[in-house]
Amino acid sequence: MKSVVNLGIGVLLFLFTIEIVQAIETKSIREEELRQAVTSAVYTALEMSITEPEFLEPDVSQQEEEKLNKEMKECFLSSLKTLIKSDSDIKITIRKADYKNGILDVYAEAEFPYSNGKTGHISYRKTGIITRYENSDDAY
Repeated sequence: MKSVVNLGIGVLLFLFTIEIVQAIETKSIREEELRQAVTSAVYTALEMSITEPEFLEPDVSQQEEEKLNKEMKECFLSSLKTLIKSDSDIKITIRKADYKNGILDVYAEAEFPYSNGKTGHISYRKTGIITRYENSDDAY
């Protein structure tokens, strides 16, 4: 009888250990996916802001500047949508988008389900800054 109880406790501990390891692995995978996707999307949007001709105009009106900032945000969001493959619910906050100074600051929050039905939460903030050189000879 004692060995049956010990075996039952051992099986329960084994199952709990598997559940804990699976939860940690799930969160780790989601964090890595979010980090890589947001980082890549930020740099894609910033690269667009220095390669597209309309972004290279030195003097633009306030209205044009707002339009270009909006295009940079849209580029970020479309890049992010193609990079996220999981079923996470993601909320993006674009804290600053300034094509003229080459700044894009975003904050991402994601909710995802664990196998036991509970919901996990992760967040990631990324600020990308890109410097434009007036003369290519000045670049290192």
